[in-house]
Amino acid sequence: MPRPRVLVAHPGRELRWLGRLGLPRLFDGEHYFRLIPEAGGTWLIQGERFHGLLLWAMDVQQFRAGFEPGNAALKARAECSERMQAQSENGHLALADTCERVSG
Repeated sequence: MPRPRVLVAHPGRELRWLGRLGLPRLFDGEHYFRLIPEAGGTWLIQGERFHGLLLWAMDVQQFRAGFEPGNAALKARAECSERMQAQSENGHLALADTCERVSG
């Protein structure tokens, strides 16, 4: 299987890549993450667009099932990092403080 190819990499804004199953245009998936800053937080938009000759035979909804746990884990990690940054700036961070690994 070919390795995914990065299409867009704008730190803090967007990451998009193309994955393929076999030959080009057989079954291609373009996956993306977009970050949209908003007062008090950031919106994460994640999605995937599929195209190719085998699209009719694939159950693309199966991929959606992995989005929600992954998004929840990413949110927990970002919120933990934000808390640790605030504690560090206030001088309250201990050497043992850490963000736990969150699995989805």
